[in-house]
Amino acid sequence: RLATTFLEHSAPSLCFWVSKSCMSCTKLYEDHIHLAAAAVNFILCSFALAFVFTFEKLGKSWQGGGRHTFDEYLRRIGPFWKFWGVKGVVSVTYFQWLVLSYGPFHFEQKRIYLLHCLLTTVEMPILAVIHSCCAYPFGKPWLEYLLKLQQKDMEEAEAEASDRRMTVFWRDPEDTISMGKVDSMLCCFYLLFWIAGCIGAHSFVVFVLPVNEMVQRPPMFNVSCTKEGDIWQYVENNHQLHYRLKDDTLEKHRLPNVGGAWLHLCDRTELDCEPGFQGSPILRCSPSGTYDHRGFCRRTRCGQPKEEVGHARLHSSGQTRWTSDMEITYECQRGFTGQIQGICGKDGVWRFEGECKEVICPSPPVVPRAKPLLEPHELEYRTWQAGTSLHYQCEEPFTGSITATCEDDGTFLLSGRCLRQCNAPPKMPNSVAIYENQLAIKGFFEGLRVTYQCSPGYGGTLIATCREDGNFSVEGGCKLRCGGLESFLEKQFGVFWKDDLSTNQSGTLDFTGTGEADLVPLRCSMGLAGQPLAVCHEGGWRLLGDPCQLFRTSSGCRCKRQWKLCQGLLQNNCKLWHGCHDRDGSSWCEVESSSCGQTSWDYCVGQSAQEDPEVHLPSETKTVALRIGLLVTA
Repeated sequence: RLATTFLEHSAPSLCFWVSKSCMSCTKLYEDHIHLAAAAVNFILCSFALAFVFTFEKLGKSWQGGGRHTFDEYLRRIGPFWKFWGVKGVVSVTYFQWLVLSYGPFHFEQKRIYLLHCLLTTVEMPILAVIHSCCAYPFGKPWLEYLLKLQQKDMEEAEAEASDRRMTVFWRDPEDTISMGKVDSMLCCFYLLFWIAGCIGAHSFVVFVLPVNEMVQRPPMFNVSCTKEGDIWQYVENNHQLHYRLKDDTLEKHRLPNVGGAWLHLCDRTELDCEPGFQGSPILRCSPSGTYDHRGFCRRTRCGQPKEEVGHARLHSSGQTRWTSDMEITYECQRGFTGQIQGICGKDGVWRFEGECKEVICPSPPVVPRAKPLLEPHELEYRTWQAGTSLHYQCEEPFTGSITATCEDDGTFLLSGRCLRQCNAPPKMPNSVAIYENQLAIKGFFEGLRVTYQCSPGYGGTLIATCREDGNFSVEGGCKLRCGGLESFLEKQFGVFWKDDLSTNQSGTLDFTGTGEADLVPLRCSMGLAGQPLAVCHEGGWRLLGDPCQLFRTSSGCRCKRQWKLCQGLLQNNCKLWHGCHDRDGSSWCEVESSSCGQTSWDYCVGQSAQEDPEVHLPSETKTVALRIGLLVTA
């Protein structure tokens, strides 16, 4: 045990280097030597004790081979104390070790070893004193007589002669041995020798196994991981692991007269993580002389950032895990300008940089044609934050409203206008103003432009603009091209031409790009069929298309322009129809009596039925009732 402990201190890596495994010298001893040594120790101690008891109690006679005890021979010279003074070293220490190891104490191995050593150091001086003071001392008289006595015993076999010789022996004054007297000089010598031995043994043990483990001699055999350099070089070469040496690493693992920190075979050390990382890594030197690390350094995690910081809200990015050195952006709320950055620190705590300053607009602007709806002293001492508004009232004769709003950039934004309202657009000859009715309801305001459409036969561009003074200014005009269309139609169809057709002003077309109506569709009146067109060509009007005429039937008859149709049993549902009428999917009409003889009704052909307006006429119920009455009377 002393050897294995000595090797662990003086040659810490010898056993690792020899066995090529991380098995210490103590472990090797426990696994391979301890059991065999204990067995040998048990056998030798058992034999020794058996021999002692045999010698002290039994023996063979040299005369005739008979058995008898030596007790009578050795009783007067004190064999009991001789036994405990010498052989007790074996018996006491051996049984003491058995009791401590396998008794009811259940001590750990180290405590058993220390207690055994302590008891032995106390027992050995006591046994030495017993041997020196109580056992028979070393000398010649009793030894020489013992030899003579043994020779006489061989010659005399009788028991009486043996008793007589023993009596003579103890009566011989020359051969008497004083067992109780102890030479004082010899005791002093033993005492001094004992003290010197204790001091020498203590010094030797302390020299081999120093008490203070911090003060050690350089080991005789110490192998370390040198293929990849010292610990610092390994950490630097593997920077992706984010390891860092602890403050006491160099002090713990330095070699004498060698710079840096080195790990012995099968030795290990704890490392730290770089700032911004967390973990408990361990670096180990394997039996093969290479480094082997355990544990990882992971980035320090920060908690969930605040939703609002200093008048700013977190800009959502969908991130759920925040680690060191990550940044987030906060957007300033309305009324504030700037930016705030959140940084996840290396210590796992959020830090915020930047600020959101409140937006303040200067004094509201002066708006022409309007005045603010606040008193002057209120305008002078009021602070205008972003989002606040000031309303203006338009001065006479202008109408409208204006609002000045303080924007996020610190400036006022004007919305609305103060405008002068004009009356309806003026009527211009040979033209018609084109605008929506909703515009006329809202009113015509300053800057509004109204476009005129020239009448058929006239061309050009005519625009009226509402001015600041409330009047319209007219630009352009409609000039004569083919003459008036109505005059042309009056010449063609007579004074009552409007009874048969009408002009469709909204459907006019300008084919030549001159601004005049080159083609004007004409619409036949109710009860007439046809699709006539008026075309302005080379300074004059021409008629094209189908002229307006009465509807034709399958029998060649002409439909009446207006006719009455009554339905029902009593002819009470009467309506006015024009030309052909679509009744139950078939086009019918009442024909003129002069055009078809006796026929009153006929089918329409070649022409589609008109969509007649709902015009109700008086019912024919009375007439039908009168006819039925006359029929019944007849």
